[in-house]
Amino acid sequence: MPRTLDRLIVGIGLIVGLGLWAALAAPAVAGPPHPSAVPAEETRMPAVELNHLESLGAFPVTLAGEIQEAFPDHRPCLYSEALYGDYHDGAWASWTMIGHTGVPLVAHTPKGIVSLRSSQMRLHLAPSYWHVFHASDAASAPEVIRPELRPETGPITVAAYDLVTGRTYYGKVDRIGYWLPPRPGTTKPERHYTQVLVLSDQPFVDGKPPGPLTPYSGSLTF
Repeated sequence: MPRTLDRLIVGIGLIVGLGLWAALAAPAVAGPPHPSAVPAEETRMPAVELNHLESLGAFPVTLAGEIQEAFPDHRPCLYSEALYGDYHDGAWASWTMIGHTGVPLVAHTPKGIVSLRSSQMRLHLAPSYWHVFHASDAASAPEVIRPELRPETGPITVAAYDLVTGRTYYGKVDRIGYWLPPRPGTTKPERHYTQVLVLSDQPFVDGKPPGPLTPYSGSLTF
């Protein structure tokens, strides 16, 4: 009886040992990848430059990037530029830049993806935030404009223009010329060109965006 029990114990140990060895030797089964390891859509699209898109004319654009907070109410966005000033009769008489987000965006285009800095965009957007503050609103106004809210100065308009995820925009590449100083040993300045992406929140009409440039975009020279 003891000999039989010994054999049974040895047999069970052998089976457990073989099972453990097989588990260790078997190739690991891949589980779901960590979210940060999942290839983003842009990694499956070719990277292109703006000059590769000039021949497209107007084309649809979607945007991706790091989510930012827009002034003044912390709206989620990919990009935002905010300003305040004197707006009347349908135009800005004067304005002061509050600031803009600075994280580059990724534009998805029919030919591939393009990384964009704010200086490479010319925006034709309706405002995402618009509020007219009077002197009596000083307590609820953004801190940056409170010192200027006086009865004698009139109302101040605060506006912000956002680019957001999940929306289709309309783009077109434009060439902008600029001058550089003469090279050493020469006397004539040199003409250079750069490409920018014109982005509109409305479809182009006759090759042009129907809405006006945002004030900040209109102030950029190249």
